[in-house]
Amino acid sequence: MKLRDIAERLQCRLEGDGEVDIVGVAGIQQAQPGDLTFVANRRYLPELSTTRASAVILGPAKAGDPGAPCAVLHTDDPYSAFARAVSLFATVVRPAAGIDRLSAVADGASIGAGVSIGPFVTVGAGAAIGARTIIFPNVVIGAGAQVGEDCVIHPQVSIREGVVVGHRVTLHDGVVIGSDGFGFAQRPDGSHDRSPFCWTGVNAETGSKNGAPDHLPGRKAAIHRQLENNVNALALVHEPSDHALYIIECPVGCRHQRPSFANTVRLD
Repeated sequence: MKLRDIAERLQCRLEGDGEVDIVGVAGIQQAQPGDLTFVANRRYLPELSTTRASAVILGPAKAGDPGAPCAVLHTDDPYSAFARAVSLFATVVRPAAGIDRLSAVADGASIGAGVSIGPFVTVGAGAAIGARTIIFPNVVIGAGAQVGEDCVIHPQVSIREGVVVGHRVTLHDGVVIGSDGFGFAQRPDGSHDRSPFCWTGVNAETGSKNGAPDHLPGRKAAIHRQLENNVNALALVHEPSDHALYIIECPVGCRHQRPSFANTVRLD
């Protein structure tokens, strides 16, 4: 890919030869000719003099900054620009549309146009899957569940019966959506009745290794942020920060429970 094309797509100002061919991305110490690298933290600026990269993404220059020995893409936010550059070179394997013969799709399930369903997928009666959604092998979609358009459902995901998943949702390996939360009502004699639940996920991404949004009785949980490994989200989650990412063993509490952010990294 020509550097000038990358500059245009990243909305960076190009300084240098725009005809340079860029074949990959790498850290400033690991970069080789043909690579695009970046410097977001000023303490790494001295590394510029020895980098072998063909181009570098830099933030606003200050007096005394060392010069780059290669072409430069200027931007106010080099870290975000580099993240977008990585996506330009990421290999995305999209399975062919169609229903694998080893899957089990119940009669009455609605399958949208361009959907890909892999082997050993189970789709329950009355379930609906939106157009262009990809369902990888060994996924279970329960009866009456709804999955929106342009979703990606990775292997070993379980979407329980009656769950509603919105458009453009990504569920990584092992995620369980719709499992029981602590939805119990206590009787006068001390025994308990289990309460029903429902779930709505919109424009969300949940991480791998059993990220499991749970539910309180009769409520809907709407997750509009990225939830990573071992995150447990209860209904009506608090929203301590817009556009936040919660990763590594992070239970997110409901309105009736103070959320715990111990052992958590939040990236705003």
